[in-house]
Amino acid sequence: MLAPFALTYGKRWYHITASFAFGQDILRSSRELLKEAGGTEVGSDEVPLNTADFSSFILKIRQAKPAVVVGGLSAGDLSTFLKQWNELGMKGKIPFVEIAIGDTDIWAVGPEAATGTFTKMWDHTNPNNPPEEKAFAAAYLKEYGKPAADKAWMGWITARSLFESIDAAKSTDSMAIVEALEAWKVPAGKSSYSYRKFDHQMLVRNLAVTVSAARWADDPFSSRQWPGLSGPPIAAPTGVVHPTTGRAMTRIRWRYVDVFAGWYEVVPTPSPDVSATPPRSEVPRIGVDTSGSRVPAPHPL
Repeated sequence: MLAPFALTYGKRWYHITASFAFGQDILRSSRELLKEAGGTEVGSDEVPLNTADFSSFILKIRQAKPAVVVGGLSAGDLSTFLKQWNELGMKGKIPFVEIAIGDTDIWAVGPEAATGTFTKMWDHTNPNNPPEEKAFAAAYLKEYGKPAADKAWMGWITARSLFESIDAAKSTDSMAIVEALEAWKVPAGKSSYSYRKFDHQMLVRNLAVTVSAARWADDPFSSRQWPGLSGPPIAAPTGVVHPTTGRAMTRIRWRYVDVFAGWYEVVPTPSPDVSATPPRSEVPRIGVDTSGSRVPAPHPL
């Protein structure tokens, strides 16, 4: 689902991906999609896990002058890359897109360096969240004094599916629970959650989001703080602090480009024109089922 957004920037792509299965699968799928679209790969780097210095890779990207950088970095490596991308003056000069970002990945970057378009599984302020998830997000914020990250939601939805399936099975027998999980399905806004029977992967709607380009000073919510604040900490109105550093947290403001629009406010953004891109083949892409609208999430068993 991310390729159409990358193609809006152009067909000269540079790949920077992790040198293990996660990144290699992204690289293989991205190359196939780029080839189908008639594009050109102008460069590629497979980066070792826990890379501390991305400067040599960033200099290669700058020299190659791609239309867009397609990333497949994970967790801390992504945060480190984006910080150094900004430090070397590349933020805003070449677009960056990346599959599968987590809240903590981008929160660690901070507003000065945060940039790019990403896929994301869940957000606590998505206005399309079903009532149960809105209640979960509110309860989490009240209990812990900070917003629920996507990983917290993963634990919640996994536990919910398990407990509801135990109730449906009226048994704690493992096979009875598995069969109930295979039949479990609940509505989720305009979509639904369920488990795919042949591999027991949870199917959920994926989101495409981009970091807002709006100036922080012009943001009516600029006094509200989320992770990554540089300079003296500012007291958040809700008392929100980073769970590990204890620092006041600088909000990363998203402009949602697919399913919804905005961490705190709706900013309508049209989906990209994909008329020039070829239809998805019958072969499932990495992380996406053949419908192209839902992706696997962790299974509890």
